[in-house]
Amino acid sequence: MKFEVKKLVCKRIVYVIVVLSMLINGIYCFNSADKINSKKYKNASECQKNIYKKIEGKITQDKADFISTEYERLKKTIESGDYSKEYDETTYSGYIFLDYNIFKEIYDEFKYNVEYKTEAENICKKANECEKIYEIKNNKYFVEYYKNYSVIFSNRYIDEFYDTRGWDIYFKYSFSNLIIIMLIIFINCGIFCNEREEKMAVLIISTSKGKTHLIRNKIIAGVIVSLIIACFFYIEDFIIFMTVTNLHGFDNLIYSVRTFKMCPLNVSMLQFCIYIFICKITGIIVISSLVALASSMSDTNFVSSVLTVIFIIVLVIFNNIKIKTDILCLITPQLYLKEYDIVKIFNKPILKTNYNMIFALLIVIAVYTAVWWLEAELGKVMKKERI
Repeated sequence: MKFEVKKLVCKRIVYVIVVLSMLINGIYCFNSADKINSKKYKNASECQKNIYKKIEGKITQDKADFISTEYERLKKTIESGDYSKEYDETTYSGYIFLDYNIFKEIYDEFKYNVEYKTEAENICKKANECEKIYEIKNNKYFVEYYKNYSVIFSNRYIDEFYDTRGWDIYFKYSFSNLIIIMLIIFINCGIFCNEREEKMAVLIISTSKGKTHLIRNKIIAGVIVSLIIACFFYIEDFIIFMTVTNLHGFDNLIYSVRTFKMCPLNVSMLQFCIYIFICKITGIIVISSLVALASSMSDTNFVSSVLTVIFIIVLVIFNNIKIKTDILCLITPQLYLKEYDIVKIFNKPILKTNYNMIFALLIVIAVYTAVWWLEAELGKVMKKERI
């Protein structure tokens, strides 16, 4: 198996392309993360960070009073028009209007955190009302649907306030997924067909370990290489965002990020990161299995690459027509977890990402079974031709 891994990665061109790809992703990732900082006013970003530091942590009345008082004061000043547009050392950022914009953004975020408990209670109330309506209609599926909805949003509250702008941008970032898929295709496309293209297949299957033992090792090697590539890029993404945006508040709940206020998971930021990482890894294994299938169906690396692209295009089409099974959902699961997105299975509502992970594993088993059979049958044919 180690030899099969070396065959895939121990090439100078592979190292060069991987390094260049990480460099490109790093630049793109840094530019995305750096959106949190103001390009026009250098003092604005630092000022905003200092204000966040002052009020982050446990939500208290003193912090709420500070934010609301400063916001109202600045709002009245701006509305009156009686303020200087020149640099002013007595302000937070140097400009009164800039102070107002900073405090308005922080005020809206703080208000969202404070009022979220009430909003969640209203959602629970509506869900309970809908549940009773469908109980009368004897619709078991929607009774279960709204019961789950009520359980998810019951007892939700946010008692700590943190700057979540970095988390919001981090969860939206997905450029690295494209590079990962391209690298997996480039590196793994010849995993089975490379020997046939180089006229070495007949010689290899004639050896004692050139039968099913080799097929198993190639499959495992393809998965290992794919996971290593994915981990490199996902770690790079996290480190850059951690450095540039100073991601913190790992114990804070995921719905403290406004774009995830309807997220069906009652988990912390750290737990959410682990969950989407598991989803992504599952999706990467699916991509790896499709590359292996394309390679086993081909005689050249080029044909294998084209077949893999076709398989992925089919997945994209499935994604666009909104069918239940959406494997691409696993590559960017955070985009599908902004609301209670479910599928109906055996008259039961199941979270779409959970369903797709189970379905993806079944696809992987089916695809690798097909790969095993194709390679075994092809080996028999080549042996007969050799004889």
